[in-house]
Amino acid sequence: MPLPRIVAVATATPRERFTQAELLALAGYDDGQRRGFFNRSDIEGRHLYIDRATFRPDESVDELGAASAAARSSSARGRRAAR
Repeated sequence: MPLPRIVAVATATPRERFTQAELLALAGYDDGQRRGFFNRSDIEGRHLYIDRATFRPDESVDELGAASAAARSSSARGRRAAR
């Protein structure tokens, strides 16, 4: 049996780019410790899979999981329909 090997490597950068200030505003952090984490990070921006229009910083883990499962299901239905 042949040994497993890596045959390809690729990257996928999310389309949406956020500055630290944008993320801080979206998250709604108002305490000094969390604001300091963002302000002192020396990171200019981050590419994240976050929809600015629908992001809610108060979503529970269960709500995030349900939204993720719905997105995967919708994506799978689209792939099947395209066949």
